[in-house]
Formats: sequence, structure tokens, C-alpha cells
Amino acid sequence: MVFIGTYERMMQRGGWVRFPKDWLTLLGDNREVFIMPEPGGGKSLLIVAADVFRKELKRMAVAESSQGIRMTSANSVEKVKIAADGRMRIPANLLAHVGIQDDVCFAGHIRTIGVTPTCK
Repeated sequence: MVFIGTYERMMQRGGWVRFPKDWLTLLGDNREVFIMPEPGGGKSLLIVAADVFRKELKRMAVAESSQGIRMTSANSVEKVKIAADGRMRIPANLLAHVGIQDDVCFAGHIRTIGVTPTCK
């Protein structure tokens, strides 16, 4: 999966927004993604395809068990399903974290997608 480019979308009532159509084909039949605040406290959200996210969790679990590392839980990670019409609902707590109210900018970062209030 290679997510490239930027797409600006209008936020609809209830946190609904249209996922970029070009990227829907990259997700294939599994239109499930995970959304979380950007690691390191940045002011953007990060979207990760479900299969990529699960592989990373397995990798972290192996590292934890082999090295005795204790991983912290990410209680702000939300699993979201993209509807057949391409709409997805970004949870209100994540929108508030980033300050998104009207427009949403999706920016491809090769394997992940950044979400910010506007495209700059």
C-alpha cells in the first residue's frame, strides 16, 4: 500500500467525511482502519490500515516478550469501518484533539495517512 497525495474534504455533521476514493482501492475489501493521535504529541491524526496495524502489534508483542519491554496501551486508538459509499466517521474525541471542525486534509505518508484541519 502506498498512500500519496493530499485531499481536502468537507466535514459533515457527526464527524462524517468522505475517504479519498483513490485510496479505497488500496484498502481492498477490508475497509477497516485505525485512527489515533500522531505519536509524539503532534497536532494531527494518523490513519493506519487494519492489516498494517495488526502486523505492527504482533511485531511489538514479539519485541515485548523477547526483550522484557512493557508496552503502554493506546486508549485513544479507534477502529473505524469505511462505509460502502466511502464515508467514514472520525470519533469526536479525536476531532477535538486536533481541532478539526470544518475541513479535513488527508495527506498520504506512503504507509499511513495524516489528518489535519486544513491542507497547507
